[in-house]
Amino acid sequence: MDAKTVNCQQAAKIIGISYWKLLEMCKKGEIPYIGVGKLRLFRVESLEKWLSEKENQSYSRKNENLEYNCSSSLKRR
Repeated sequence: MDAKTVNCQQAAKIIGISYWKLLEMCKKGEIPYIGVGKLRLFRVESLEKWLSEKENQSYSRKNENLEYNCSSSLKRR
């Protein structure tokens, strides 16, 4: 049976960041976790969803910037 939750070290490895960066993100409320006393647990499913959302946000911002740059250059002509 695969674990449904992972600890900080495992979560950092899953999303490809350092342990310390993950702790910083937890303190800022930037990533979902379950607090159990001093322990922070991460649902693997939630981490995967969070990664997908971040990817979609960056893609959306890139398209918005592209559309803005195209319309701005057209106005200058």
